[in-house]
Order: sequence, then C-alpha cells, then structure tokens
Amino acid sequence: MRDGDKNTAYFHRKASRRRKMNRIYGLLNNDGVWREDEEQICNIVAEYFSNLFSSDNPTEFDEATAGLSTVVRDAMNAVLEEEPTSVEIKKMPCSKCTLIKHWVRMRAFVPGRLITDNALIAFEIFHSIKRKGEGRNGTIALKLDMSKAYDRVEWCFLEKVMIKMGFCANWIRRVMDFISCVSFSFKVNGDIYGSVTPSRGLRQGDPISPYLFLLCADAFSTLISKVVYERKLSGANICQSGPRISHLFFVDDSILFAKATLQDCSKIAKIISTYERASGQKVNLGKTEVAFSKCVASDRRNGITNTLGVREVERHEKYLGLPTMIGRSKKAIFTCLKERIWKKLNGWKERLLSKRGKEVLIKSLVEK
Repeated sequence: MRDGDKNTAYFHRKASRRRKMNRIYGLLNNDGVWREDEEQICNIVAEYFSNLFSSDNPTEFDEATAGLSTVVRDAMNAVLEEEPTSVEIKKMPCSKCTLIKHWVRMRAFVPGRLITDNALIAFEIFHSIKRKGEGRNGTIALKLDMSKAYDRVEWCFLEKVMIKMGFCANWIRRVMDFISCVSFSFKVNGDIYGSVTPSRGLRQGDPISPYLFLLCADAFSTLISKVVYERKLSGANICQSGPRISHLFFVDDSILFAKATLQDCSKIAKIISTYERASGQKVNLGKTEVAFSKCVASDRRNGITNTLGVREVERHEKYLGLPTMIGRSKKAIFTCLKERIWKKLNGWKERLLSKRGKEVLIKSLVEK
C-alpha cells in the first residue's frame, strides 16, 4: 500500500477468480462414478486423504539404510538436547519454538549442495550426452518424479534413518512426537469437513519438514553412492578426467545417470524398489522419463525402458524450470521465458497493478 497498491478492484477480482477456480463441482469416486452431491464430494475427499496418510507397513529398512553412517556425534547431540531459554522462546514466532530452535542449531551439521551447483552440473552432463554420449555403451539420464513425496514419508522409516545417523534418543522422541500429534480436516468449497488422523506423512509448509525429508532422501542418495563405490553402477562424466556423477537431487527433482546397459538399469530399478518399500515413496512412472545418448541402439533402448517401466524422450524438456539442452542460439532457447513474462504482464488483471506491483510480479515470474 505504501508503494501504490491499495484496496482496489484488482485484489477483489483476484480473490473472486481464485474462489471460482477452486470450487469443486463434482468428483469421481473409487468406482469411477461421477458424484456431484456436496456430502458425497466430501466423503470422496476424506477417503482419498485417509488412504494417502495411512501407512503401507513398510519393510526392508536395513537394506534401504545400508549406505548411511553415523554423522551426528556426541557433541552435536549435546547441543540438540539443550533446552532453550525463556528469552529464546519469546523470540520464536510460534509454539513449535523448542523443536525448531534445536533444529536451527544443528543445521550446520547437515550436508547440502547449492541449487546452482546441481543446475550447472546437470546442464553440462545433458550437453555432453547430446554432443557425444560416452563410449560404446552410451549414457542414460533418468528423471524421477516422486508422487506426493512429503505425504508418503513413513514415520518408522524416518525414525530408522535418524537412529542410523546417530541422533540421540531424546531428539528422536521429540521429532516423532511432533510429527505424529497432528490431525487433518478438509476445506471443501469453503466449509470445513471431516477429520483424519494420519499414520505417515510430513506437513508441507512446516519449517522442520524440509529437513526431515532431506534425511529420508539422504538414505536414497547414500544407497546409490554405496553401489557406485562397490563398482556395481556407473555414473556419467563430462570429460575423461572428470569425476563420475551418478545422481543429482533437488527437492522432488531427481536425476540419475548411468551407462545405457541392462545391468546398470536393473541395478537402478532394484535400488528404487528397495527405497520405495522402506520409505513409502512412490515413483510416478507416468511422469518419469529416460533420455539416451545418441549412440544407444534402438533394441537396447527398448530393453531398458521395459526394465525401468518408464517412457523414452529425446531429451528432458526442463530441469529446475530451464531447458536442459541449450544450442548455439541462446535467444531462441530463452524466448519462451520472455513470452511467458510478457503474456502475464498483459493480462487483464495485471493492468490494475501499480508500477511497484508490476515490479514484484516480474521478479516473481523470473524466479519461478
């Protein structure tokens, strides 16, 4: 409001448009029958989320966490067990201050990689695959899509991961108490309905959830690294003297690189299956894609796609919102970004924004 945006028609129209778009007029039930009655719609919603948040009784914890090692030492656990002072509690914005405060203290001990590192490495490998591939076998790039990643995290798997990493019992108990004390209701067409008590899943939007999800993803990462270390799986490299890259993770974007052989791809399929059974995660095969370097024969491509159960694409269209293959004409590649921003700015609703509001909109679109 200070910069020019006031309680104008823009905000009222935006809210009305969102309410109209979000209204549910009907849903298909589990039998494929279309239902439009309000009560039946609410029952379908409740049943869907009840199934989503119900545990699948996971197994194979030892196999799925075989790559993990103790990384949290006694000194770190001592910091985690410290109780926050009354001054610290008053400075926290919500009642979850104790857990969040402890977690902020230990964030320095959690290894991570910058998004720019992953993006640059991925683009270089994609460019290398497009240009020449690698040897007689060639290379694959498998882009995984995890279905409902946060919602499907099994609590018992998370607990096993924290134990394997060396977290102390008190800290684990606090985390488990925190994530298991929730119940969900549903807002259907403006009305609150139902109640579901989950037995798995992490709350999206909660400050601690991304870090807990990263612990689970680290089990997947180290499981792949373990197989690579044992020379049972090969990654990809940009040049002969460069390091081999087996996988890159960013939130729910995961890309695996390997030799285009049935042996390597069978090993990948086994790793994914083991991780799925233990963690509750589920690969969305409909959105998962595999791309091959140009030297891979068609019969081998068919065998690999059948082994992995995914579809082949000539190239992955986007990674982290940007094209994966960039040719000589940078202008042609990035024209789509310019057109998307221009189209958004020329929408009828955006004409009601002030200059400062349009500046915020441009920055928001560019960041996406």
